[in-house]
Amino acid sequence: AVGVDVAPEYTKKNICLDEIQVASLENLPFESNKFDIVVSLWVLEHLENPTRVLNEINRVLKPNGILMFATPNSSYLPLKMVHIINSVRFNRLLNKCLFGRDKDEIFSTYYRANSLENFKKISKEFFTVEELKLNSDISYTSFNEFTYLVTKKLLKLPSIFTKITF
Repeated sequence: AVGVDVAPEYTKKNICLDEIQVASLENLPFESNKFDIVVSLWVLEHLENPTRVLNEINRVLKPNGILMFATPNSSYLPLKMVHIINSVRFNRLLNKCLFGRDKDEIFSTYYRANSLENFKKISKEFFTVEELKLNSDISYTSFNEFTYLVTKKLLKLPSIFTKITF
């Protein structure tokens, strides 16, 4: 199992990988057709140019390889609210209060491949999308018992108000 990240400090606690490469996802340091599976968890939302990254993933995957990923849906109500407010300061304060993250632990988000339509459109040049599964995940908005209960209620509303990973 090989991992890739942009800086070594983000992987220093990872004990699940055999190897860790520090590299840009737009220029992976691997030969073509190397991997059977590529797994990307909570990364697509941070890609300024998802087309370049998907091209690289396609290059390093073996023929008939599999890309598996999870990413927040850009229609998730709290994400919509943050976009409406569109304040870096507010985002930093929110992350500090809710997650205990300092500003150097908060990465830019672009949400350019974070809807079913956008992902299908961007990826069609590189991949045959055989299956996209919607998976509700309440972890982003469950900070205590009250927010957990509110989030459970939100998940019962139409998908524009729920966090969906695909």
